[in-house]
Amino acid sequence: MCGICGKLSHGNKIVDKALLKRMCKSLAYRGPNDEGVFVSTNEKSQTSKVQVGLGHTRLSVIDLSDAGHQPMCNEEENIWLVYNGEVYNFKGIKAELEAKGHRFKSNTDSEVIIHLYEEEGIDCLKRLNGMFAFCIWDERLQKLWLCRDRLGIKPLVYYWDGETLIFSSEIKGILCDSNVRKEIDWTALELYLTFNYIPAPKTIFENIRKLEAGHYLLAERKTVVTRKYWDIGAETTSPEKKPTKNFERLDFYKERLYGLMENAVQKRMISDVQLGAFLS
Repeated sequence: MCGICGKLSHGNKIVDKALLKRMCKSLAYRGPNDEGVFVSTNEKSQTSKVQVGLGHTRLSVIDLSDAGHQPMCNEEENIWLVYNGEVYNFKGIKAELEAKGHRFKSNTDSEVIIHLYEEEGIDCLKRLNGMFAFCIWDERLQKLWLCRDRLGIKPLVYYWDGETLIFSSEIKGILCDSNVRKEIDWTALELYLTFNYIPAPKTIFENIRKLEAGHYLLAERKTVVTRKYWDIGAETTSPEKKPTKNFERLDFYKERLYGLMENAVQKRMISDVQLGAFLS
């Protein structure tokens, strides 16, 4: 796992690089191999009153070289990414993008996301098969995207007060900013005492929210909206994906289930480090 964090400020508010480093330090155990921060200058957008800072702590799994350092950007340095996770089908997507003229400087799945976003915009999410949480800062369009995988395997939380957006893999990263109001959400506390966990999108703090599974967040022009991009209900009810109801053929379903499980495990065996397994 890796750790991601960042801050978007409007007006004359400056994103402090020291804050980003404190946020990264709070997430250091998630990514002990490397650390990086980026603060936008918006030199190419003189009218912009938005400043963005991104931070990343890296656990190296794919492409262990320095080419996998994050925050990562495209060739023009106007699309920036911090990413935690793994995209299992990135090699196939990379081959498609190379055929269209995209050039890569690393063998990471992170860089594939950047180029796929260049090609397809936020619809690129529909192409990604994996577990992930990432942020894309598109300096050309002055848009910041937070994205979480379909099942919410990788965590992502954010704070929004109408002027400032702060995000992190964990709440403690957001709390590194002393300006964040630490107000208890009493409804969330009741939910925790009832269910022994807090259902998304709530957290224990009033102004800190979980980005829900299968959702993305768009921050643009002092507005923040979240939208669902994937729904398991739509997957199971669409005519082309609806299973045939033939309950007499039990052997067929047993073989099909085994095949799906085997395929799922094989996809997750992609790594440039040693692999292991555990059951909890």
